[in-house]
Amino acid sequence: MDRPLEILTETWEVMRPHSIRGAFILVKDDINLLYAAQQIAADNTAQVTQWITAGDLRKPTLAEAQSWDKTNPLFESVIVQPYVLAQIKK
Repeated sequence: MDRPLEILTETWEVMRPHSIRGAFILVKDDINLLYAAQQIAADNTAQVTQWITAGDLRKPTLAEAQSWDKTNPLFESVIVQPYVLAQIKK
């Protein structure tokens, strides 16, 4: 049985290795994180492609990563192998 999707809270220090391996995906704040994870897990290619095209799902920029190295923000994240979807915790 598949594990249920759950939101975890982690620091950038924990998320950084996932970013380095290209698996850290930022989800735009106005998209429900669990919903995005469910769509990826369900292989909803049309919806995921739309989000990527709109910039709603993306990898962080080098400037963002460098900034986070200094500030170590908290992220809410969901693991959808092999990816980690995340939003900065508000």
